[in-house]
Amino acid sequence: MYLKSIELYGFKSFAERTKIELNDNITCVVGPNGSGKSNITDAIRWALGEQSYSALRGSKMSDVIFSGTSSRRALGMAEVILTFDNSSNFLNVDYSEVQIKRKLYKNGDSEYSINNNSCRLKDVRELFMDTGIGRDGYSIISQGKIDEILSSKPIERRVIFEEASGISKYKSQKNEVERKLKRTNENLIRISDLLVEIKNQKDTLKEESKIALRYNELFEKIKVSEISKNYEDIRNFKVVDLELEKNYSEANESKSKLIEIISKHEDNYKNIEDQLNEIELEIAELQGQNIENIRNEKDLTNKININREKIQSKKDDINDYAARLKIKEEEIVSRKSELDAALDDLEKYNLNRSKSLEVVLQYNIDKNKLDENINKLEEESNGYLSQIALEEDKLNKNQIKRDTLHSLNSERKNAQIKINTQFERLEKNNEDMIFSLNKLEQSIKDIEAEIDKNTQLIDLELQGKNIIETKTAEYVQEKGKNFEALNGKSARLSTLINMEQSYEGYNKSIRDFFRVVNKRDLSFPELHDTVANLIGVEEKYEKAISTALGGNTQNLIVDTFASAQKIINFLKNEKLGRITFLPLDNIKNYRKKIQINHPGFIEFASNLIKFDKKYLEIFEFLLGNIAIVDSLDNGNKIAKSVKQSIKIVTLDGDVINPGGSVSGGYINTAGNIFNRKNELKSLKKEVDFHKVTIQNLDNKISIERSKILEVENNLNFIKEKVASLNEEKTKTNSRLIELKLSNESNRNNILEYEEQVKNYDLQILETKKIIENLTAEEESSSNSISELESKKQLIDEKVSELQKKKDSVVEFITKTNLELANIDSEIGFTNRTITRLKEDCSKIKNEISSLNQKIEDYTKEIDVFEKENILDESTLSKLILVNGRFDKVNLELQKKRKLIFENYNTLTQDINENKGKLLDLEKELYFVNTQLENSKEKIDNLIIDIQESYNFTIEPEILLFDDYKTKITKTAIKNMKQEIGNLGNVNLGAISSYREAEERYAFTKNQHLDLIQSEKSLKELLKEIEMTMEEKFNESFKEINNNFNRIFKYLFNGGRAELALEEAESFEDSGVDIIAQLPGKKRQLLDAMSGGERSLTTVALLFALLETRPAPFCLLDEVDAALDESNIKRFLSYLINLSNIQFAIITHRKTTMTAADYLYGITMEEAGVSKVISLKFGERNEKNVQMA
Repeated sequence: MYLKSIELYGFKSFAERTKIELNDNITCVVGPNGSGKSNITDAIRWALGEQSYSALRGSKMSDVIFSGTSSRRALGMAEVILTFDNSSNFLNVDYSEVQIKRKLYKNGDSEYSINNNSCRLKDVRELFMDTGIGRDGYSIISQGKIDEILSSKPIERRVIFEEASGISKYKSQKNEVERKLKRTNENLIRISDLLVEIKNQKDTLKEESKIALRYNELFEKIKVSEISKNYEDIRNFKVVDLELEKNYSEANESKSKLIEIISKHEDNYKNIEDQLNEIELEIAELQGQNIENIRNEKDLTNKININREKIQSKKDDINDYAARLKIKEEEIVSRKSELDAALDDLEKYNLNRSKSLEVVLQYNIDKNKLDENINKLEEESNGYLSQIALEEDKLNKNQIKRDTLHSLNSERKNAQIKINTQFERLEKNNEDMIFSLNKLEQSIKDIEAEIDKNTQLIDLELQGKNIIETKTAEYVQEKGKNFEALNGKSARLSTLINMEQSYEGYNKSIRDFFRVVNKRDLSFPELHDTVANLIGVEEKYEKAISTALGGNTQNLIVDTFASAQKIINFLKNEKLGRITFLPLDNIKNYRKKIQINHPGFIEFASNLIKFDKKYLEIFEFLLGNIAIVDSLDNGNKIAKSVKQSIKIVTLDGDVINPGGSVSGGYINTAGNIFNRKNELKSLKKEVDFHKVTIQNLDNKISIERSKILEVENNLNFIKEKVASLNEEKTKTNSRLIELKLSNESNRNNILEYEEQVKNYDLQILETKKIIENLTAEEESSSNSISELESKKQLIDEKVSELQKKKDSVVEFITKTNLELANIDSEIGFTNRTITRLKEDCSKIKNEISSLNQKIEDYTKEIDVFEKENILDESTLSKLILVNGRFDKVNLELQKKRKLIFENYNTLTQDINENKGKLLDLEKELYFVNTQLENSKEKIDNLIIDIQESYNFTIEPEILLFDDYKTKITKTAIKNMKQEIGNLGNVNLGAISSYREAEERYAFTKNQHLDLIQSEKSLKELLKEIEMTMEEKFNESFKEINNNFNRIFKYLFNGGRAELALEEAESFEDSGVDIIAQLPGKKRQLLDAMSGGERSLTTVALLFALLETRPAPFCLLDEVDAALDESNIKRFLSYLINLSNIQFAIITHRKTTMTAADYLYGITMEEAGVSKVISLKFGERNEKNVQMA
């Protein structure tokens, strides 16, 4: 596999779409500083998924988009396409060619694709994982990364070794497993807490469910016995209603007869009114006709005058056109004379042009012959020039080789001098090492004392942590109690809300109506709500107001009578029963003017409720005449004082009706609508209180856990400090061992130096022989160049003579062509003049024709106007005669109108008298209807009493109360009611909530078991991955270490290097140390090396990684910047012989360029915009750089 091409568009300085083709060998990219070479490296890293804008030398990711110059606008996107040849199936995809594309838009949107198929960043990273090519791989060495590898911390340096070991995918799998394990642990904690919470809730609901079941049993028995009594009362009221309905029917019949009489009068009234309207219309038409005739008279007079003016105007225009016609005839004669003169001039110009063309043709033939001779000589000259270039190229290469060999010999001699100097330093080094050994032993003792001190601090912090954890547990326990209370209240609240939303406690018609409306999502904007939902009642007045309203609580308030009719029709169509409506425009306040100052009087019922002001008339109508008192005794006294004229209700719900009847007894408020509303408010407050309490406890728990976290952080800090001290102790021990090894190394170095001196002598001798051969080749090349340059000079002189002759011919041709151009200009001007004169003649002829036509048309128009005037004058005479007759007809019509109007007034008076009689009948009907409504209200009160007490709907039309009779005694009912009272607050929702809690507990328990099993499986998988990673890493690390030492010795002509893993708690936390000993020097820190030595050491490491796990593609950005010529040659000699690896090198060094098969140049011809030029070298006879 290799990288075939890089395509850039809008990426940094590459404003235009640029494609760089690469071969599978070595490609060099060169160019001046700032031209955009390193942007190619950034582009490759970016396309492979780099997310750090600082790594791409920017302050934000959008900096990679071309930002524009003074002459170019900024682009809206950046795009990079990398195309890889995958014919070897190196990448795990079924494509012989793989294309990676990344796009970034100004708005921050980013796109990735593989072979034009959209993908994720994760997919790109996984594709190149463990290939060495990824954004963190060792195959892309950016500018400055050479030094970064050596200067970075050992643990940071470890990444490239993991990539080379092929464990990146395992590490990715491990991270994913650890994330899953963390989530599993978090879920286990959450599920465990939830299990405790659900169990507590389930136990509470179990007890509440038993109470609720008993309550339902008792309630149903009481309900059946009391329903039958109310059915009997309803039947008695129905008998009274039949007599009232008979009286109402008789009064209604009298009303119908009177309406029939009024209707006949109104028909006569309408006929008279129609006659009056006809007379009025006839008078209006006559007046309108008269006005129209007067207007026509004026219009005809005006028209006659206008036509006379038009006739005179046309005659004046005819005279004007005749004068203009004469001028145009004279003008056309003049244009024809000018046209004849222009045609003569054109004939002369054409003759002169033909003669000049013949002369130019002859001279062009002479010029072409001279061009042929010059081209032949120039081709011969270029041939000599190519031969000279080849000889110069050969000469330059020989000079480079000779200079390189001289440089190598100088280095070898200098190395011999340095080796001799090292012998003198070896003895001195021994004394220094002994002093250092003593110093390191004392440092180890000091570190051990500091470790003991910090261990004591850890014990103190652990004691503090235990105290805080105890306090946190207390808060958690208190939170559990509040949570249990919250669940109970929430369940009851949910039940009440469901009852409210389903209109429980209302009669069947109301429930069915709202059920259909909500189900079909119907809208009645004119409908406000039920009476009960539109008022607010304090808890102490609940029984009194509920009793006072009775069945009216279920009435619906609407805007108008028409609104009520609309909904009643809907009820009939849907067969949803009957509902009472209170239209805002129909209900009036009938409050009696009664003042009550008696003890025990609280207030009139309408003053004890809260409601919107727009419902004032409604609630005054319903409650304005009902007095609320504290007791039945005081109520009786007040009733007598007002002569039993109003309804009186006690706080316990007992009633003294107008007339003196009394009703009362026990009222169960459990199903009361107002009681439910107040309980809802109370429960919401309690639920909010528990939520706030739980939130406060959560905050306290969070604070305590923060303290625990702070203690743990302190513990971690101290532990890290102890670990750091242990690490320092380990390193100090390592330095002790290292010093002892160095002492032994000194003796080995002496023997090694002697061997190196002998090797240098042999190498210097061989190199001198090669230099002598190269010098001889250079002399031969110089002689060939001189001979070729002499031959080329003779040919160039002949070319110069022929060129002078050619210039003379060209000068004459140019002069003649100028004369031809002048003649062509004159011919063109004359042709244009002829065309213009012909057009003028044609135009004038058209104008003459147009003038003659206009004179003829105007003469015809004058005849038409004169004929029109004769007809209009005759019509005008007739109109004047008609207008004189209007006054007589108008007077006759006015008399007829007066007579009809008198009959109209008499009939109006009769209609008004009959309407007065009709009003009296309607008052009588209203009185009877009021009595019927009162009876209906009593029936509704009985129905609602059962509804409120037992949530049971009675249908008044079905009076089969015998079906509901029961054998339960009053004593038994009283005992059952007492037992219900002893049950206390009953949570009816507990029955279903308990079943749900049991199901939820079982489900959560299964989840808990699944999570435990999942945790176990993940831990086993994690252990297996870690073992595989460690095994593969150790195996690869050993191979890299051997390769690194071998390549280091080759590049430095000696010395040695090794890689060492730091000691750590786990193998993943162990960093990688680089130890190097240069030839003739003792082992030293990497920071003490020169820039060139550090670069060459990193190159040795890079080559070791590539040999261990070859990456098919490698990009090196100015890695040779710090190397001298001899080191560059050694670097290149090794690089060229690395097989199956494609190299792209960004460089400034000429020596590096000689190793390239392709050479790309990056330039900035336009400021801020990079462009690419390419050069392909021919096959070289010797690819490898000469090695010493």
